[in-house]
Amino acid sequence: MTLILIGTLGGLITGISPCILPVLPVIFFSGTGGSRRPVLVVAGLVVSFSAATLVGSTLLALLHLPDNVIRWTGLALLTLIGLGLIFPTVEYLLERPFARIPQRQIRTAGGGFGLGLVLGLVFVPCAGPVLAAIVVAGATGSIGPSTIALTVAFAVGVAVPLTLFALAG
Repeated sequence: MTLILIGTLGGLITGISPCILPVLPVIFFSGTGGSRRPVLVVAGLVVSFSAATLVGSTLLALLHLPDNVIRWTGLALLTLIGLGLIFPTVEYLLERPFARIPQRQIRTAGGGFGLGLVLGLVFVPCAGPVLAAIVVAGATGSIGPSTIALTVAFAVGVAVPLTLFALAG
């Protein structure tokens, strides 16, 4: 019960913290698409965030990578992206593999759940300490009912303020 309370409280705090700023404009504007749309956008975000967190933790645990490999890979990717922002040639080389991916129009009549699914992946780094606890549990190979309960409680905690923001939009 304590774990669920901590997860919910962490989610509520995260839902009003500055790290939600990247998704906040979309959350605000989702309120203009009908009465169900804000709830569907937040539901998609929560489902996507929770799934990405649990699946990512499980995959990292299965790979058994040393901490240094993950850290140095992250630093190298961050450096490449930074160089891409400075030098147009590097940016072109980084974008070229993704240019082959066909672009599809997202239907707006679907209610916003798909939009929420995409936003959830942007929101994953926002979890902070709760995400760290989930990743540590995954790295130790112990993703079980308590880890899932923590993730769901965190997701519900985040959903409350985000839904209020969306309805206010």
